[in-house]
Amino acid sequence: MPRQQRVLLIGDSILIDGIAASLKSNQRLHVLQVDPDITAVEDCIGAFAPGLILFDANELQADSVVCLLKEHPGIHLVGLDTMASRMLVLSSYQRVAPSMRDLLQVVEDHIQNGVEIEA
Repeated sequence: MPRQQRVLLIGDSILIDGIAASLKSNQRLHVLQVDPDITAVEDCIGAFAPGLILFDANELQADSVVCLLKEHPGIHLVGLDTMASRMLVLSSYQRVAPSMRDLLQVVEDHIQNGVEIEA
């Protein structure tokens, strides 16, 4: 049997509860739900090692999201905003950039890989 993919759901809104109920029926997924308390979230990430994290954008504060991206490079987050009927898909990787040259290289890498940077 293939290894189950781990999905962490952050929040206790009706939206997150409904997603949890839907995802738990998929036997390829191991789903865990946690309250939007950043300490509990950090503990769950450490113990559960999810491949994907879904959260209600109206429950989790922006600084908490940035903290997760900083503390867990490579993590994939999907913020769900029902008010605007959209998803915000975030991922993080980190590079050392001690100089302007390093920063410019990151921008150039993104341009070469077809990533558009809009004003």
